[in-house]
Amino acid sequence: GSFMKKLLFIFLFLGVFSVAFAQNAEVMSEMLSSPVCTSKNIAYYVACATQRIDDTQSPDEAFELLKNSNLLPKDAQPDTLITYKNLAYICMSLWNIRGGICWNLFKTPRYAFNELKAKNLIDAFTFPNEKVSGRDALFILGECSTYGDRDR
Repeated sequence: GSFMKKLLFIFLFLGVFSVAFAQNAEVMSEMLSSPVCTSKNIAYYVACATQRIDDTQSPDEAFELLKNSNLLPKDAQPDTLITYKNLAYICMSLWNIRGGICWNLFKTPRYAFNELKAKNLIDAFTFPNEKVSGRDALFILGECSTYGDRDR
């Protein structure tokens, strides 16, 4: 049932992001158990998983790197709780997931959110400004990382 799907997902996710450094694993387990997560924790996890930084660097450094690479929304702040629309923006930008006209013209978190919802990567009953739990964030990141490859 649902538990087996979650268990399978976690193993699949760990396989996709086998770059589990000591500090990164710590951040991941912190995220899995957290009801919400910050922009810098997501940035750190994503930057490690995509090998943009190594585990000796901090979440703040990861945040700055992704911010300067335009992989985070313009208004993102390190300690802000991540919303579904901002997470969608990170996923669309990071994995170059193809989007529709509005995403291609405006590249805003709201259009990124709409794209991932349309692709069933975000649940249909989710609101853009809703805060994302750590577990859901990791799930969406995992789905998007492989969707980007399938989308080519």
